[in-house]
Amino acid sequence: MSLLPYATPPALLVPSLLALSACIPSIVVGDSPQDETTTPSTTPSTTAPDLPTGDPTDGGPTTGDLTDGTSGEPAPGVCGDGVVNAGEACDDGDDEPNDGCDAACTRTGEVVWTVERPGELFGFAMAADGTIYVSGQDPVSFLAAFAPDGSEQWHIDAADSGPLVVDAAGQIYMLSKFSGVLAFAPDSTESWHLGPDGEQTPSPPLGLDVGDGALYIANYEPGAQKRVVVRRLEPGTGAIVWEALTPEGEDVDAEDLAVVGERIFVVGQTANDVDGLRPMLATFDTNGALLSFELDDPIDSRRWHALDGLSDGDLVLAGQSAKLGLVVRRLHPDQSEQWSNATAGVLNIWTERVIAGPGDRIAAIGGDLGSDGLGVVNLHDGDGALLWSSKFSSPEEDVNESPIGVGFGPDFLVAGGSIWTVQENDSITTTWWLRGFALD
Repeated sequence: MSLLPYATPPALLVPSLLALSACIPSIVVGDSPQDETTTPSTTPSTTAPDLPTGDPTDGGPTTGDLTDGTSGEPAPGVCGDGVVNAGEACDDGDDEPNDGCDAACTRTGEVVWTVERPGELFGFAMAADGTIYVSGQDPVSFLAAFAPDGSEQWHIDAADSGPLVVDAAGQIYMLSKFSGVLAFAPDSTESWHLGPDGEQTPSPPLGLDVGDGALYIANYEPGAQKRVVVRRLEPGTGAIVWEALTPEGEDVDAEDLAVVGERIFVVGQTANDVDGLRPMLATFDTNGALLSFELDDPIDSRRWHALDGLSDGDLVLAGQSAKLGLVVRRLHPDQSEQWSNATAGVLNIWTERVIAGPGDRIAAIGGDLGSDGLGVVNLHDGDGALLWSSKFSSPEEDVNESPIGVGFGPDFLVAGGSIWTVQENDSITTTWWLRGFALD
């Protein structure tokens, strides 16, 4: 085989380990560190995306009971008065942005714990029992496991780091930069290692997923033309069952791979000399046959960055449109449209991952390019309605965030990523983080 190593993605081109902070709290409950007396430097956001209004869930009053002092009529409600007034989705009486209701009285995710460590993340995955796995560099490559409450279970040095996936039995697979594919048991024991053959030009690992009793990985085939090669591997040994390629004559810019039912999907965009750029959704069956390639795209998104499968076999895609901003789209198994939902006014959001969870809720994680790469996670219901949106910090000069992944536990949501901070002497410190959100 020829498993291709990858070059550092554009978001990771900043020199990441010139200087690492040595005193970063390990676990934070809400926004209060357990082992430090100071709180994280998170300021309430002054703006928030337009979210649908909903019934209050905090049990507070829903009408004002104060008068204006002159006519005896109720005074107009204001955000922060603890009363859910017209036009407010919530009002908990404070301006804390991470408690489920922010300073603009819009819904946000309720953060119940935070982990912060020196270094950066390259991989994120969650097991069915809620165990969280991350890979990264701190400064050596590592693989680590965390319990649903954010406590670390184990941390090992790894040959390399990269995207992760976990199968139903709890086995962890990592598609690494230069070391091929590695498999680990839930207790961190390495099960097998399939290395690349020969010297290859580094290229990004496009993705990996499990399904139909197999492991699937995607990468670029070496050569002048950019073609994606999808491989099916035996999960117990890493043996290659088959390889399949995208069509000749098409330069592919792929973003993500997902297994949904008996189909393997690769999403991105494609181009040729005749038709130019078009959205791509390459579909393979479990024997490696290419079933379809182009994607009908009535909303002119041009590029889809992430996809996942829902419980009924539907697909959910996340990407962005120059006209509409961040777009989440749900397709039936035959790829006919069910709905598309754009987050109005958010034109600079790019999407890193989208995940379907319990009750067909959908979480999309990415960054706001208009706010110094500010990380953001959106939670949608199965009909596309935006339930809440959370930004991980307030925009700051010389601070950049790179969200890596998001996943559902049985009754919670976890997101992870990295932060790059340029210091006064132009050195750079990096921090990786995990945040656990409550799901009502």
